Amino acid sequence: MAEVRTLRAEVAALRRENGHLRQAPPTEPGGLTRRRMLQLAGGVVGGGAVVAMAGGQPASATTGTMQYGSTLNDAGISETLLTSICDSPTLALRNNNTNGASDISQALNCFSAQADGLASSAGLGGGNGVLGFASNKAKAGVRGENGAAGVGVAGKATSAGGRGGTFQGAAAAIQLVPSAQANHPKTGRRGDLVVDSTGRLWFCKGGTTWRQLA
Repeated sequence: MAEVRTLRAEVAALRRENGHLRQAPPTEPGGLTRRRMLQLAGGVVGGGAVVAMAGGQPASATTGTMQYGSTLNDAGISETLLTSICDSPTLALRNNNTNGASDISQALNCFSAQADGLASSAGLGGGNGVLGFASNKAKAGVRGENGAAGVGVAGKATSAGGRGGTFQGAAAAIQLVPSAQANHPKTGRRGDLVVDSTGRLWFCKGGTTWRQLA
């Protein structure tokens, strides 16, 4: 309450100053009117009052206040941490672009030169490390790509009895997209499963050894 009374007193003082400035010459050097300067100052004070009464603080990094809608934020060697104890997400991002033909438009884009592009975890209280959902039947809930000779999506369970991945679907639990070749590859890795263009299923036992399963 004391803080609110202080703010009210500052607003009253600004109003009195406004009355004096109305009697002053209409403009200052440079063409900016004193009245406009007062309006700008009042807007800053009003914004500070809202922050003060809400008990909030501007989101900031070590280099200063973050700029929303800017690509120039740089926290240097320090992290920017957001914490909460609410039932809703700590941070919600939304991109309302309706151009569904573009894969460039994203709500979140992560990049890392050496470490993981995105690291996510869930505690013992429940929840998934990563949850993906898509309402467009032409899209995937979670999609992984690798531009090199690597793996698009990798799953690993380290505990005894764990599963690297589980799949469930009304039409099929999993689908192997047929290759463009009419036979299995010349070489592969032990455990590879390949469906050729004729619909035959092949299992690689290692190197050039393949077994037809179906």
